[in-house]
Amino acid sequence: MSSSLIISAAIFGLILSGLIAFLFRFVSKRGNLLAGLVSIASGILGAVAAQQLLAGAYGPVLFGLSIVPMAAGVLVMMGLVYYVYIKVAKR
Repeated sequence: MSSSLIISAAIFGLILSGLIAFLFRFVSKRGNLLAGLVSIASGILGAVAAQQLLAGAYGPVLFGLSIVPMAAGVLVMMGLVYYVYIKVAKR
């Protein structure tokens, strides 16, 4: 896979995870900056991993990127990392 697709997937992950982290912080009023940054970084990794593993297999394709698997990868990775962050922070 070319590096331009990987960079495009990372940009898509950054935009989507940044939007989700902003909305979560705005709605819940309880997220801190470190949790938001870690969630955004994990969202980027989730988008890139989904693009690498499921490229063109499911859903619509926009600019050579599979949108549905990448969005699912962002949501799953952000949720998983935020859950672990909350459990570790309570100790």
